[in-house]
Amino acid sequence: MNKKKGFTLIELLVVIAIIAVLMAVLMPALNVVREQARGIACMSNQKTIGLAYVMYAEDNDGQWATDHVGPWPDCYTWRALLNDYANATDIFTCPSATYSY
Repeated sequence: MNKKKGFTLIELLVVIAIIAVLMAVLMPALNVVREQARGIACMSNQKTIGLAYVMYAEDNDGQWATDHVGPWPDCYTWRALLNDYANATDIFTCPSATYSY
């Protein structure tokens, strides 16, 4: 008898179905992990902004960046003042945000 080696169509479809079921089970868990990673990135951005403020104050005789632009500065003014201390421009944008400045 001449027996061919390889997969039949049924076996291939069963393997694809098993992979599809596993992906359907794992996708919600991956979304949770992705959102946790975005939260960690947001905390890192906040830490970078805080360190930039402290470095700015140390270089400017204890004056905070908000002291130079009024009580409610906008984000663009903060970026301009802190650009020398935090060169990353994306630290002012939330990683989970669907918008950008």
